[in-house]
Amino acid sequence: MGNMAVNRRRKGGISMNHRISFFIIAFSLLAGAPLSAKDPITVTEADGTVTALPRDGIIEFVKDVRANPRTLTLTVLTHPFQFNVTKDAADQAVAIRFISPELGIDKTFAGPNTVQTVDRVEDFLRSQEFLAPFFRLVNAGGPGATFSGNPNGTIESSARAAFGAVLLEQPATAEESEAASKSGMGFRDLTLGLGFSKFDSDGFDGSRLKVSPAYTLKLGRDKQKKLAFNLPLERITVEGLQTYRAGTQVQYVQPVALPGDITWQAAPDVSYSVLGSLDIPSYSGTIGGGLANTLGKTAGPYFGNAGFYYAYFTNLGGIDTNLSANLYSYGLQLGRRLGKRWAVSAYGVGMVEKLNYGSGKDYQTAGVSLLYRILNRFNLEVSVNKTFNLPGYSDTSFSFGSGWNF
Repeated sequence: MGNMAVNRRRKGGISMNHRISFFIIAFSLLAGAPLSAKDPITVTEADGTVTALPRDGIIEFVKDVRANPRTLTLTVLTHPFQFNVTKDAADQAVAIRFISPELGIDKTFAGPNTVQTVDRVEDFLRSQEFLAPFFRLVNAGGPGATFSGNPNGTIESSARAAFGAVLLEQPATAEESEAASKSGMGFRDLTLGLGFSKFDSDGFDGSRLKVSPAYTLKLGRDKQKKLAFNLPLERITVEGLQTYRAGTQVQYVQPVALPGDITWQAAPDVSYSVLGSLDIPSYSGTIGGGLANTLGKTAGPYFGNAGFYYAYFTNLGGIDTNLSANLYSYGLQLGRRLGKRWAVSAYGVGMVEKLNYGSGKDYQTAGVSLLYRILNRFNLEVSVNKTFNLPGYSDTSFSFGSGWNF
Protein backbone atom coordinates (compact mmCIF):
# COMPACT_ATOMS: atom_id res chain seq x y z
CA MET A 1 0.00 0.00 0.00
CA GLY A 2 1.06 3.49 -0.82
CA ASN A 3 4.07 5.62 -0.19
CA MET A 4 2.67 8.37 1.98
CA ALA A 5 3.16 12.09 1.77
CA VAL A 6 3.14 13.50 5.27
CA ASN A 7 2.99 16.98 6.73
CA ARG A 8 6.24 18.31 8.11
CA ARG A 9 6.46 18.12 11.88
CA ARG A 10 6.66 21.16 14.07
CA LYS A 11 9.11 20.34 16.83
CA GLY A 12 7.65 20.37 20.29
CA GLY A 13 4.00 20.03 19.30
CA ILE A 14 1.44 18.49 16.98
CA SER A 15 -1.39 20.12 15.04
CA MET A 16 -4.91 18.73 14.83
CA ASN A 17 -4.23 17.81 11.19
CA HIS A 18 -1.04 15.90 11.98
CA ARG A 19 -1.32 12.14 12.34
CA ILE A 20 0.95 9.37 13.50
CA SER A 21 0.74 7.11 10.48
CA PHE A 22 0.70 3.78 12.27
CA PHE A 23 -2.34 4.60 14.38
CA ILE A 24 -4.30 6.08 11.50
CA ILE A 25 -3.31 3.18 9.23
CA ALA A 26 -5.55 1.01 11.37
CA PHE A 27 -8.42 3.19 10.28
CA SER A 28 -7.39 3.48 6.65
CA LEU A 29 -7.12 -0.30 6.37
CA LEU A 30 -10.19 -1.43 8.21
CA ALA A 31 -13.80 -0.29 8.44
CA GLY A 32 -17.00 -0.37 10.67
CA ALA A 33 -20.68 -0.47 11.62
CA PRO A 34 -22.56 2.00 13.81
CA LEU A 35 -23.32 -0.59 16.50
CA SER A 36 -20.13 -2.03 17.97
CA ALA A 37 -19.86 -5.68 18.97
CA LYS A 38 -16.24 -5.22 20.07
CA ASP A 39 -13.84 -2.33 20.50
CA PRO A 40 -11.52 -2.34 17.46
CA ILE A 41 -8.80 -0.17 19.05
CA THR A 42 -7.83 -0.34 22.73
CA VAL A 43 -5.01 1.00 24.89
CA THR A 44 -3.78 -0.98 27.89
CA GLU A 45 -1.82 1.06 30.43
CA ALA A 46 1.03 -0.32 32.53
CA ASP A 47 -1.33 -0.73 35.50
CA GLY A 48 -3.72 -2.85 33.42
CA THR A 49 -6.32 -0.15 32.77
CA VAL A 50 -7.93 -0.68 29.35
CA THR A 51 -9.40 2.22 27.38
CA ALA A 52 -11.40 1.86 24.17
CA LEU A 53 -10.64 4.45 21.50
CA PRO A 54 -13.47 5.75 19.36
CA ARG A 55 -12.56 6.72 15.83
CA ASP A 56 -13.00 10.43 16.54
CA GLY A 57 -10.71 10.23 19.56
CA ILE A 58 -7.55 9.15 17.74
CA ILE A 59 -6.16 12.68 17.31
CA GLU A 60 -6.48 13.42 21.01
CA PHE A 61 -4.79 10.09 21.73
CA VAL A 62 -1.84 10.97 19.49
CA LYS A 63 -1.47 14.34 21.21
CA ASP A 64 -1.62 12.61 24.58
CA VAL A 65 1.10 10.11 23.62
CA ARG A 66 3.38 12.90 22.45
CA ALA A 67 2.69 15.03 25.53
CA ASN A 68 3.00 12.12 27.95
CA PRO A 69 4.99 9.17 26.51
CA ARG A 70 4.51 6.12 28.70
CA THR A 71 4.61 2.36 28.63
CA LEU A 72 1.44 0.94 27.09
CA THR A 73 0.07 -1.65 24.67
CA LEU A 74 -1.97 -0.63 21.66
CA THR A 75 -4.25 -3.38 20.30
CA VAL A 76 -5.62 -3.04 16.77
CA LEU A 77 -8.27 -5.66 15.96
CA THR A 78 -6.62 -8.21 18.31
CA HIS A 79 -3.05 -7.39 17.11
CA PRO A 80 -0.93 -6.06 20.07
CA PHE A 81 1.85 -3.46 19.73
CA GLN A 82 3.92 -2.64 22.84
CA PHE A 83 5.60 0.70 23.60
CA ASN A 84 8.06 0.59 26.55
CA VAL A 85 9.26 4.07 27.53
CA THR A 86 12.45 4.95 29.43
CA LYS A 87 12.70 8.45 30.94
CA ASP A 88 15.64 10.39 32.39
CA ALA A 89 15.83 12.48 35.57
CA ALA A 90 14.25 15.43 33.74
CA ASP A 91 11.23 13.28 32.85
CA GLN A 92 12.23 13.26 29.18
CA ALA A 93 11.61 10.11 27.12
CA VAL A 94 15.12 9.14 26.03
CA ALA A 95 14.24 5.66 24.71
CA ILE A 96 11.13 3.95 23.37
CA ARG A 97 11.20 0.21 22.74
CA PHE A 98 8.64 -0.94 20.15
CA ILE A 99 7.69 -4.63 20.22
CA SER A 100 5.39 -6.54 17.88
CA PRO A 101 5.53 -10.28 18.64
CA GLU A 102 3.48 -11.15 15.54
CA LEU A 103 5.75 -9.16 13.21
CA GLY A 104 8.94 -10.24 14.95
CA ILE A 105 9.92 -6.60 15.54
CA ASP A 106 11.83 -5.49 18.65
CA LYS A 107 13.47 -2.10 18.10
CA THR A 108 14.59 0.64 20.48
CA PHE A 109 14.59 4.30 19.44
CA ALA A 110 16.72 6.74 21.45
CA GLY A 111 16.96 10.52 21.54
CA PRO A 112 18.15 13.36 23.78
CA ASN A 113 14.59 14.43 24.60
CA THR A 114 10.94 13.44 24.22
CA VAL A 115 10.37 15.29 20.95
CA GLN A 116 13.28 13.71 19.07
CA THR A 117 12.66 10.25 20.50
CA VAL A 118 8.98 10.28 19.49
CA ASP A 119 9.94 11.68 16.07
CA ARG A 120 12.16 8.65 15.44
CA VAL A 121 9.38 6.26 16.41
CA GLU A 122 7.01 8.06 14.03
CA ASP A 123 9.55 7.87 11.20
CA PHE A 124 9.80 4.11 11.64
CA LEU A 125 6.02 3.61 11.79
CA ARG A 126 5.68 5.49 8.50
CA SER A 127 8.46 3.52 6.82
CA GLN A 128 8.35 0.66 4.33
CA GLU A 129 10.22 -1.45 6.92
CA PHE A 130 7.18 -1.43 9.21
CA LEU A 131 4.20 -0.87 6.91
CA ALA A 132 4.90 -3.75 4.50
CA PRO A 133 4.88 -6.50 7.17
CA PHE A 134 2.01 -4.73 8.97
CA PHE A 135 -0.23 -4.94 5.91
CA ARG A 136 0.77 -8.56 5.39
CA LEU A 137 -0.23 -9.25 9.00
CA VAL A 138 -3.67 -7.75 8.41
CA ASN A 139 -4.06 -9.97 5.35
CA ALA A 140 -2.95 -13.12 7.13
CA GLY A 141 -6.18 -13.64 9.06
CA GLY A 142 -8.26 -12.49 11.98
CA PRO A 143 -10.99 -9.84 12.14
CA GLY A 144 -11.90 -8.27 8.83
CA ALA A 145 -9.16 -10.06 6.90
CA THR A 146 -11.45 -11.45 4.21
CA PHE A 147 -13.72 -8.59 3.24
CA SER A 148 -12.04 -5.63 4.91
CA GLY A 149 -9.95 -2.91 3.36
CA ASN A 150 -6.81 -4.82 2.44
CA PRO A 151 -5.28 -6.25 -0.74
CA ASN A 152 -6.76 -9.68 0.01
CA GLY A 153 -10.24 -8.15 0.07
CA THR A 154 -9.46 -6.38 -3.20
CA ILE A 155 -8.52 -9.69 -4.81
CA GLU A 156 -11.80 -11.30 -3.78
CA SER A 157 -13.88 -8.32 -4.89
CA SER A 158 -12.25 -8.06 -8.32
CA ALA A 159 -12.43 -11.79 -9.02
CA ARG A 160 -16.07 -12.06 -7.94
CA ALA A 161 -17.02 -9.18 -10.26
CA ALA A 162 -15.21 -10.64 -13.28
CA PHE A 163 -16.50 -14.21 -12.89
CA GLY A 164 -19.99 -13.15 -11.90
CA ALA A 165 -20.32 -10.91 -14.96
CA VAL A 166 -20.10 -14.02 -17.17
CA LEU A 167 -21.52 -16.84 -15.05
CA LEU A 168 -24.30 -14.79 -13.46
CA GLU A 169 -25.02 -12.28 -16.21
CA GLN A 170 -28.61 -11.13 -16.28
CA PRO A 171 -30.59 -13.92 -17.97
CA ALA A 172 -32.51 -12.78 -21.03
CA THR A 173 -36.26 -12.75 -20.47
CA ALA A 174 -38.46 -14.05 -23.27
CA GLU A 175 -39.26 -10.46 -24.25
CA GLU A 176 -35.57 -9.48 -24.31
CA SER A 177 -34.64 -12.50 -26.44
CA GLU A 178 -37.25 -11.54 -29.00
CA ALA A 179 -36.04 -7.92 -29.06
CA ALA A 180 -32.39 -8.93 -29.49
CA SER A 181 -33.23 -10.76 -32.71
CA LYS A 182 -34.53 -7.57 -34.32
CA SER A 183 -32.26 -5.20 -36.24
CA GLY A 184 -30.91 -2.28 -34.22
CA MET A 185 -31.84 -3.68 -30.82
CA GLY A 186 -29.38 -4.29 -28.00
CA PHE A 187 -26.17 -2.82 -29.43
CA ARG A 188 -25.08 -1.46 -26.05
CA ASP A 189 -25.81 -1.97 -22.36
CA LEU A 190 -25.56 0.60 -19.61
CA THR A 191 -25.88 -1.00 -16.17
CA LEU A 192 -25.71 0.08 -12.56
CA GLY A 193 -25.25 -2.32 -9.67
CA LEU A 194 -25.81 -1.53 -6.00
CA GLY A 195 -24.75 -3.98 -3.31
CA PHE A 196 -24.86 -4.03 0.48
CA SER A 197 -23.57 -6.72 2.82
CA LYS A 198 -23.56 -7.01 6.59
CA PHE A 199 -20.91 -9.24 8.14
CA ASP A 200 -19.41 -10.41 11.40
CA SER A 201 -15.69 -11.15 11.43
CA ASP A 202 -14.49 -12.77 14.66
CA GLY A 203 -17.03 -10.75 16.62
CA PHE A 204 -16.37 -7.43 14.86
CA ASP A 205 -19.36 -6.02 13.00
CA GLY A 206 -18.88 -4.65 9.51
CA SER A 207 -20.60 -3.75 6.28
CA ARG A 208 -19.84 -3.14 2.62
CA LEU A 209 -21.56 -0.75 0.24
CA LYS A 210 -20.70 -1.10 -3.43
CA VAL A 211 -21.71 0.84 -6.55
CA SER A 212 -20.76 -0.64 -9.93
CA PRO A 213 -21.56 1.38 -13.08
CA ALA A 214 -20.70 -0.49 -16.28
CA TYR A 215 -20.87 0.06 -20.04
CA THR A 216 -20.93 -2.83 -22.51
CA LEU A 217 -20.44 -2.75 -26.28
CA LYS A 218 -22.00 -5.62 -28.22
CA LEU A 219 -19.83 -6.56 -31.18
CA GLY A 220 -19.95 -8.80 -34.23
CA ARG A 221 -22.65 -9.42 -36.81
CA ASP A 222 -25.03 -11.00 -34.31
CA LYS A 223 -23.99 -8.70 -31.42
CA GLN A 224 -23.09 -11.65 -29.20
CA LYS A 225 -19.50 -10.62 -28.48
CA LYS A 226 -19.07 -8.14 -25.64
CA LEU A 227 -16.51 -5.62 -24.47
CA ALA A 228 -17.39 -4.44 -20.96
CA PHE A 229 -15.99 -1.59 -18.88
CA ASN A 230 -16.72 -1.66 -15.15
CA LEU A 231 -15.91 1.05 -12.58
CA PRO A 232 -16.62 -0.40 -9.11
CA LEU A 233 -16.63 1.92 -6.08
CA GLU A 234 -16.78 0.46 -2.59
CA ARG A 235 -16.87 1.54 1.05
CA ILE A 236 -15.96 -1.02 3.70
CA THR A 237 -16.54 -0.49 7.40
CA VAL A 238 -15.50 -2.49 10.47
CA GLU A 239 -16.74 -1.11 13.78
CA GLY A 240 -16.89 2.46 12.45
CA LEU A 241 -13.47 2.40 10.74
CA GLN A 242 -13.79 3.27 7.06
CA THR A 243 -11.87 2.26 3.94
CA TYR A 244 -12.58 3.05 0.30
CA ARG A 245 -11.80 1.06 -2.83
CA ALA A 246 -12.07 2.18 -6.46
CA GLY A 247 -10.94 0.59 -9.67
CA THR A 248 -11.54 -0.30 -13.26
CA GLN A 249 -12.11 -3.64 -14.96
CA VAL A 250 -12.15 -4.44 -18.68
CA GLN A 251 -13.51 -7.76 -19.92
CA TYR A 252 -14.01 -9.27 -23.37
CA VAL A 253 -16.58 -12.04 -23.85
CA GLN A 254 -16.29 -14.40 -26.84
CA PRO A 255 -19.20 -16.86 -27.26
CA VAL A 256 -18.92 -20.04 -29.32
CA ALA A 257 -21.97 -22.09 -30.35
CA LEU A 258 -21.61 -25.83 -29.66
CA PRO A 259 -23.84 -28.77 -30.62
CA GLY A 260 -26.93 -29.36 -28.52
CA ASP A 261 -27.77 -25.66 -28.14
CA ILE A 262 -24.84 -25.21 -25.76
CA THR A 263 -22.88 -21.97 -25.70
CA TRP A 264 -19.28 -21.77 -24.54
CA GLN A 265 -18.04 -18.37 -23.43
CA ALA A 266 -14.38 -17.42 -22.95
CA ALA A 267 -13.90 -14.13 -21.13
CA PRO A 268 -10.44 -12.69 -20.36
CA ASP A 269 -10.28 -9.65 -18.08
CA VAL A 270 -7.79 -7.23 -16.58
CA SER A 271 -8.37 -5.03 -13.53
CA TYR A 272 -6.66 -2.47 -11.35
CA SER A 273 -7.91 -1.35 -7.94
CA VAL A 274 -6.76 1.30 -5.50
CA LEU A 275 -7.46 0.94 -1.80
CA GLY A 276 -7.10 3.93 0.50
CA SER A 277 -8.48 6.22 3.15
CA LEU A 278 -9.52 9.85 3.40
CA ASP A 279 -7.72 10.06 6.75
CA ILE A 280 -4.24 10.06 5.26
CA PRO A 281 -2.81 10.22 1.71
CA SER A 282 -1.98 6.50 1.58
CA TYR A 283 -3.05 3.86 -0.89
CA SER A 284 -2.46 0.32 -2.11
CA GLY A 285 -2.65 -0.72 -5.74
CA THR A 286 -3.55 -4.22 -6.90
CA ILE A 287 -3.42 -5.35 -10.53
CA GLY A 288 -4.75 -8.64 -11.83
CA GLY A 289 -5.99 -10.57 -14.80
CA GLY A 290 -8.10 -13.65 -15.27
CA LEU A 291 -9.93 -15.94 -17.66
CA ALA A 292 -13.48 -17.21 -17.22
CA ASN A 293 -14.87 -20.19 -19.14
CA THR A 294 -18.56 -21.02 -18.98
CA LEU A 295 -20.97 -23.45 -20.62
CA GLY A 296 -24.60 -22.41 -20.92
CA LYS A 297 -27.73 -24.10 -22.20
CA THR A 298 -31.34 -23.03 -22.69
CA ALA A 299 -34.19 -25.55 -22.91
CA GLY A 300 -37.55 -23.87 -23.32
CA PRO A 301 -38.09 -21.60 -20.32
CA TYR A 302 -35.19 -23.16 -18.41
CA PHE A 303 -31.55 -22.07 -18.53
CA GLY A 304 -28.32 -23.05 -16.83
CA ASN A 305 -24.67 -21.99 -16.68
CA ALA A 306 -21.59 -23.68 -15.25
CA GLY A 307 -18.10 -22.26 -15.25
CA PHE A 308 -14.55 -21.99 -13.97
CA TYR A 309 -12.35 -18.94 -13.41
CA TYR A 310 -8.64 -18.44 -12.79
CA ALA A 311 -6.90 -15.15 -11.97
CA TYR A 312 -3.56 -13.87 -10.73
CA PHE A 313 -3.17 -10.70 -8.67
CA THR A 314 -0.18 -8.78 -7.35
CA ASN A 315 0.63 -5.53 -5.59
CA LEU A 316 1.40 -2.62 -7.94
CA GLY A 317 1.69 0.91 -6.61
CA GLY A 318 1.67 2.20 -3.09
CA ILE A 319 3.38 0.46 -0.22
CA ASP A 320 5.32 -2.52 -1.56
CA THR A 321 3.74 -5.40 0.35
CA ASN A 322 4.98 -7.97 -2.20
CA LEU A 323 1.58 -9.66 -1.91
CA SER A 324 0.41 -11.92 -4.73
CA ALA A 325 -2.31 -14.51 -5.11
CA ASN A 326 -3.64 -17.22 -7.38
CA LEU A 327 -7.42 -17.45 -7.31
CA TYR A 328 -9.62 -20.27 -8.58
CA SER A 329 -13.40 -20.02 -8.74
CA TYR A 330 -16.18 -22.33 -9.90
CA GLY A 331 -19.91 -21.87 -10.11
CA LEU A 332 -23.34 -23.05 -11.23
CA GLN A 333 -26.51 -21.12 -12.06
CA LEU A 334 -29.95 -22.65 -12.75
CA GLY A 335 -33.05 -20.66 -13.61
CA ARG A 336 -36.40 -20.35 -15.31
CA ARG A 337 -38.16 -17.66 -17.31
CA LEU A 338 -41.63 -16.82 -16.03
CA GLY A 339 -43.83 -15.42 -18.77
CA LYS A 340 -42.31 -12.77 -21.02
CA ARG A 341 -40.84 -10.37 -18.47
CA TRP A 342 -39.74 -12.36 -15.44
CA ALA A 343 -36.81 -14.69 -14.73
CA VAL A 344 -35.72 -16.36 -11.51
CA SER A 345 -32.47 -18.21 -10.76
CA ALA A 346 -30.43 -19.83 -7.99
CA TYR A 347 -26.65 -20.01 -7.98
CA GLY A 348 -23.61 -21.18 -6.08
CA VAL A 349 -20.03 -19.93 -6.41
CA GLY A 350 -16.86 -21.28 -4.77
CA MET A 351 -13.60 -19.39 -4.22
CA VAL A 352 -10.14 -20.81 -3.53
CA GLU A 353 -7.44 -18.25 -2.71
CA LYS A 354 -3.76 -19.20 -2.53
CA LEU A 355 -1.58 -16.39 -1.15
CA ASN A 356 2.18 -15.99 -0.94
CA TYR A 357 1.69 -14.55 2.58
CA GLY A 358 -0.80 -15.79 5.14
CA SER A 359 -3.24 -18.66 4.89
CA GLY A 360 -5.37 -19.34 1.84
CA LYS A 361 -9.14 -19.56 1.86
CA ASP A 362 -11.70 -21.97 0.45
CA TYR A 363 -15.29 -20.79 0.77
CA GLN A 364 -18.64 -20.76 -1.04
CA THR A 365 -21.48 -18.33 -1.70
CA ALA A 366 -25.09 -19.30 -2.48
CA GLY A 367 -27.87 -16.98 -3.59
CA VAL A 368 -31.12 -16.40 -5.46
CA SER A 369 -31.99 -13.75 -8.04
CA LEU A 370 -35.19 -12.29 -9.50
CA LEU A 371 -35.25 -10.30 -12.77
CA TYR A 372 -37.99 -8.12 -14.29
CA ARG A 373 -37.93 -6.30 -17.65
CA ILE A 374 -39.63 -2.90 -18.10
CA LEU A 375 -40.80 -1.41 -21.43
CA ASN A 376 -38.59 -3.87 -23.28
CA ARG A 377 -35.56 -1.66 -22.52
CA PHE A 378 -34.78 -1.82 -18.79
CA ASN A 379 -33.85 -4.80 -16.62
CA LEU A 380 -34.25 -4.74 -12.84
CA GLU A 381 -32.61 -7.52 -10.83
CA VAL A 382 -32.64 -8.20 -7.09
CA SER A 383 -30.49 -10.87 -5.44
CA VAL A 384 -29.67 -12.13 -1.95
CA ASN A 385 -26.70 -14.34 -1.07
CA LYS A 386 -24.78 -15.75 1.88
CA THR A 387 -21.18 -16.91 2.38
CA PHE A 388 -20.26 -20.27 3.93
CA ASN A 389 -17.16 -22.08 5.27
CA LEU A 390 -15.16 -19.07 6.45
CA PRO A 391 -14.21 -19.75 10.11
CA GLY A 392 -15.13 -16.81 12.32
CA TYR A 393 -16.96 -15.05 9.50
CA SER A 394 -20.62 -14.78 8.53
CA ASP A 395 -22.47 -12.44 6.19
CA THR A 396 -25.66 -11.74 4.30
CA SER A 397 -25.60 -9.68 1.09
CA PHE A 398 -28.31 -7.87 -0.84
CA SER A 399 -27.80 -6.42 -4.32
CA PHE A 400 -29.87 -4.47 -6.82
CA GLY A 401 -29.03 -4.09 -10.49
CA SER A 402 -30.54 -2.19 -13.38
CA GLY A 403 -29.69 -2.37 -17.06
CA TRP A 404 -30.61 -0.26 -20.07
CA ASN A 405 -30.27 -1.84 -23.51
CA PHE A 406 -29.96 0.60 -26.42
